[in-house]
Amino acid sequence: MNDLLSRVITSHRGLERWNKITLSESDVSVTGSTWSRKGWPDALKNVHVSAHPQDQWISYRPFTGGKKRSRCTPAYTVIETLDGEIVKESHNPRSAFAGHTAETKWDDLHLAYFSGYAMWNYLTTPFLFAMEGFEVEELPRCRDGGQERRRLKVVFPRSIATHCRKQVFYVDDQHLIARLD
Repeated sequence: MNDLLSRVITSHRGLERWNKITLSESDVSVTGSTWSRKGWPDALKNVHVSAHPQDQWISYRPFTGGKKRSRCTPAYTVIETLDGEIVKESHNPRSAFAGHTAETKWDDLHLAYFSGYAMWNYLTTPFLFAMEGFEVEELPRCRDGGQERRRLKVVFPRSIATHCRKQVFYVDDQHLIARLD
């Protein structure tokens, strides 16, 4: 494992501890201009998120209000009742974004997929970088907001849904992630 990544993981409480976690649960409110622009200003306000840390699976409830929840993996997204009755599903959710622009409105499956993989990535960083298939390289230090930062270039495997395969994480002097490009 890359030396800087090892230090970052240790500063985030360590891989051994992380590997013991089987389910992560959080109450969150995700709002802002992106969600409004996509047509879902308060859809993820006051929701409960459940995630499997070791594989890319996540669920929001309630989802878009009412008695529904979402479940999302890289290859499958479903919106279902709390009793498990399927309302809508997509077996190739990423393909539904073909031809979209920044102004394109989303349907509820777009929202479930995008918010699902994004939140899973945020909740599992930096530990997911130790998973099989990730490429991690330390880049030269740089100035960021008046501070010198170390940087990790991370290339995600195709099996992990993410915004883009190549990302750069800026690390502060306590080996905590301070920024993501």
